[in-house]
Amino acid sequence: MSVIEERVDRLEKVLSEFITSVGIEFNKVYNSQMRTDAELRLFKDEMKAFKDEMKQINREMNIKWGEMANKLGTIVEDLVAPSIPGIVNEEFGLEVTDLMVRRKKRLEDGRVREKTHRHTGRPLYR
Repeated sequence: MSVIEERVDRLEKVLSEFITSVGIEFNKVYNSQMRTDAELRLFKDEMKAFKDEMKQINREMNIKWGEMANKLGTIVEDLVAPSIPGIVNEEFGLEVTDLMVRRKKRLEDGRVREKTHRHTGRPLYR
């Protein structure tokens, strides 16, 4: 019987060591998982901040593009129209007495009617 008792004692000891070892390894895995979760939360927060920043930059760029398009849209008024009297005088020997790039008319209801194209007569209302 003592042989069986020794074997059972050894088996209990090995089982106890195994349980302890598994517990230690489980704690390591658990701690590693907690670190990974924390890092993922931090990464998620950083990505959200980056995404929000990119949205803001995109909005600002759209505004800038709009402003640039508006400015380029006035190139006729700013550069071409002021040159027309000189060109007409130089090429045809005539003096321009009236030059209007845009004609605006205030309507009775307060809106402004602006003809931008002589042939189509399409008004823009603001």
